[in-house]
Amino acid sequence: MRFRKIPFKKILFVLLIIAYSVELAQAVTVSSADGSGDDKQINAALREVDQAGGGTVTLKGSFVLRDSLEVGSNTILEGDGATLKLKDKAVWEAWKPLIKITGKENVIIRNLEIDGNSDNNQDVGKKTHNGKAWGNGFYNFIGAVNCGNLEVSGVYMHDGLGDGLRATNCINVLFHDNEVYKLGHDAFFFIRSEGAEAFNNKVTPRTNSAFRLWDSSHVRIYDNVITGFNHWSAGGPGIQIEDTKGEMEDIEVCNNQLYNCYSTGLWLIAYDKGASNSQNINVHHNLISGSGPAEHIPYNAGITIYGVKGTIIKNNVFDGSYNAGVLVLSGGSGTTIKDNIITNTVKHTNGKSSGYGINNNVGASLDISDNCFFNNVNGDLVKCTSSGDDLQDPKKHITSSGWTWTGSTWTCDGVKPSPMDSIINHVKPGEDPRDEPDRNLESIFDILELEFSTSGRTGQTAEDIPVTVEEHTSGIIAGGLKIVGFGDMIYIDDVPYIPDEKSVLVKYKVIQSPDLIGWTGRIKQIDKDLDIKIENGTASAVLTVKTSWYTVKNDPVTGKSKKSKIKTSTAVFQDSCPAPEILERPTEAKGILYEYPIYSLAHVPSVGLTAVEYEYDGKKAKHIYMIGERHKNENGAIYTNFSTVNYWKGELDHQGEFLFINGSFDPEKLTVTAYTPYEAFQVVHFDHIKKDYPEKFYADWLFPSFGLFLILGFGAWYYIRKILY
Repeated sequence: MRFRKIPFKKILFVLLIIAYSVELAQAVTVSSADGSGDDKQINAALREVDQAGGGTVTLKGSFVLRDSLEVGSNTILEGDGATLKLKDKAVWEAWKPLIKITGKENVIIRNLEIDGNSDNNQDVGKKTHNGKAWGNGFYNFIGAVNCGNLEVSGVYMHDGLGDGLRATNCINVLFHDNEVYKLGHDAFFFIRSEGAEAFNNKVTPRTNSAFRLWDSSHVRIYDNVITGFNHWSAGGPGIQIEDTKGEMEDIEVCNNQLYNCYSTGLWLIAYDKGASNSQNINVHHNLISGSGPAEHIPYNAGITIYGVKGTIIKNNVFDGSYNAGVLVLSGGSGTTIKDNIITNTVKHTNGKSSGYGINNNVGASLDISDNCFFNNVNGDLVKCTSSGDDLQDPKKHITSSGWTWTGSTWTCDGVKPSPMDSIINHVKPGEDPRDEPDRNLESIFDILELEFSTSGRTGQTAEDIPVTVEEHTSGIIAGGLKIVGFGDMIYIDDVPYIPDEKSVLVKYKVIQSPDLIGWTGRIKQIDKDLDIKIENGTASAVLTVKTSWYTVKNDPVTGKSKKSKIKTSTAVFQDSCPAPEILERPTEAKGILYEYPIYSLAHVPSVGLTAVEYEYDGKKAKHIYMIGERHKNENGAIYTNFSTVNYWKGELDHQGEFLFINGSFDPEKLTVTAYTPYEAFQVVHFDHIKKDYPEKFYADWLFPSFGLFLILGFGAWYYIRKILY
């Protein structure tokens, strides 16, 4: 259903009048100077205001939330030096937010600190969500469903396990001047909604994004600072825009500064019905610096496009992106890339297409012109062309982008986002539609319609490949043979490999020649011998068919049939083609183990391995070195394209490249399995090195501790003497 639009300025005027009216309505102050305040006091004040038709609830002091706060229509919930903190071990059910707003209108939440207390709430969801407390709908800070005219400003949100503001089926939402630090999902998640502005926010994302749109339209994201950090918990992209219904429109992203986003800077996704839509997202005047250091995500970039079409990418800076400044993985047709600076792109994965300014991986129709390319490690363009390029150092001259280098940072005269019409509120108060959990896309692996694996074994046979074998006649036999592909083929550094000669996939067919019309012979037996080998880079297959046959004649005197002697014939069918190399890989590995009195460190070198799995005392951790992306070629043969990565997953801790084992070491509890692209084997040999104390034990711990003890002891002795004497 489409809503009638009216100019946003009129809506803003109405909002100001409403806010002014609310200010003049009921006003209640709730104080908790000693920190003993709780949700019951606040909810009592919120009910009082709601019964009066609206008003303001002002909080002073610190409050512990043991239950949700429920906010009514025409209400301002504000803080005056106030903190809301989730209790320890709250164990709430999923989708129960700290602040609940359902079917309400004209709500303002401002000037508060919300502490999600994530360190003391990690147990929730571990049995039902693969051991994960974060990103699964637990303890969202503000949950708004079916609401209209909602504003969240001046709020410091930190240390959460869910979203900051999660707005579903909402209309006209403002999220501005907030500081958000390390939540468990998105800072602002706008779902199946219309009319939103997110501006002047400072966000350090954890687990997922700063701002995420899902099937929503009429949105402006501008003047925000997003700062990532290089750690597995840092999660996904800076900004994520996702279209599944094919109705998204009127979205603008401008004047934002994105620094070191762990995954891609902007992730533009369309699938299902969204893949047929042209979203025309306008991305301009953004600074995107250092995006994509996450080693386990091979498709990072400044902007990654998967399925979205018609994107306008103008007047941006892409500085130091990993993998690509702009990467098109799917869709992408009609994208315009103009007047940008794309510089210092670095290689991220081992593929030859990494480290380019623009990587049009799918060969989409792109309009590229007037960009400044400089110092991109592998080059500027893949599968695309550009015109009017500026190839000089953008830090030393004026470019068409509008950005200049000050000597320490990039700067640009700010531009305002384009005017946006807002949406008339059609909220039905009291409705509470189910807040459906989203597809929890913590990494690009969760959305790409590809299969990822650490193994190159696919189990594919020749019969799985839909290639028809042509037949031709050879004597009394008709048949054919064709090499249709290579099973378990992998690519490493764009070089193809197979595990052995058995990987040559051959189809063949042998029958009696249909040309022998009226032949009086009979075939007694057909013996087939298939010989496959690889020599000098060529795979050859030879099918030798030996046929035993005889003829039958009728005796004109007796009228009986008479068989001739058994005769044999031989037919040969063959085919050949270039073959990949057979992969040399280890069959055993030797690790190293440092054993200290208080902990131990174990490591297996990664040469030739895709992963090493450690199990200690019933818990596991996997150190992944390569991850494969499954594809099919034009014949339908599956192959796996491996990218080098470096990340850990599992319950056990690690320290750099080493497994970290806390406490005294028991060798009977340790099992180590190494994986190549094709096999797995146990690692049983270790250089076991015992150390009495950790390195620098005396310098960094014992001596300083002893010195501190002497100082404190002397101080205590000095003051005791003063008191006694």
